[in-house]
Amino acid sequence: MANENLSFTLRSIKDLDALKHKLVDYQKEHLRLCAMRWINFVVVYFDLKTCLDELIANIFKHGYRELPVAPQVVVKVQGNNEGVSIEISDNAQPFDINAHPIATDQEIVLGIGLIRKLVDQIEHQTLAHGGNRVTIYKRAAD
Repeated sequence: MANENLSFTLRSIKDLDALKHKLVDYQKEHLRLCAMRWINFVVVYFDLKTCLDELIANIFKHGYRELPVAPQVVVKVQGNNEGVSIEISDNAQPFDINAHPIATDQEIVLGIGLIRKLVDQIEHQTLAHGGNRVTIYKRAAD
């Protein structure tokens, strides 16, 4: 399982439901092949699905505003016994997720504050050809 990825390309926000269906299939196969406890597994994927909703909604809402390119958002998921990593690459306007200050408790309900609260690691890169790559990682709880 450690070498198998789910890869999915979104061209609009309408593709998010199809991604979620693919993620459910990947999740079932990941659970079948790894030694992670079921309850830990459910928590990991629930949190990551919430983060995906936030990230992808923000990419389409803000990243492509006034940008004359066809949206292309590529989501790659890789899981193993330790946790799950999701990489999201786009051709949207460069945006540094790390430039935003850590939210107060009241601001954690949505957006970047929520994402930071739910994952163990978040990385951002501005791509040389334009666009962004955000990688989030959630480890399996003990």
